[in-house]
Amino acid sequence: MRKIMIAGLSAIFSGVLMAGSALGDLDADKDGVISAEEAQAKPELAKDFQALDKNQDGRLDAAEFAQFEMAPAAEQLMQPDVSASGAK
Repeated sequence: MRKIMIAGLSAIFSGVLMAGSALGDLDADKDGVISAEEAQAKPELAKDFQALDKNQDGRLDAAEFAQFEMAPAAEQLMQPDVSASGAK
């Protein structure tokens, strides 16, 4: 169980670091946020844009964007560990 938690925390931390660089890649005008127009470059981000924009300002800041980037890692953490249950 401890290994799973350490691996999960590592994945989340890595996700935050990667989110920063990915945000920079999508931030065409380099203002530090992603507009709805800039989000169009990544269709899955554009689809979830309104839900991710927690303060509804029409822009995703680093924290809001990190939620998008970390979603796959969080989903993996929620999956049951079938190897620990003895299932094959």
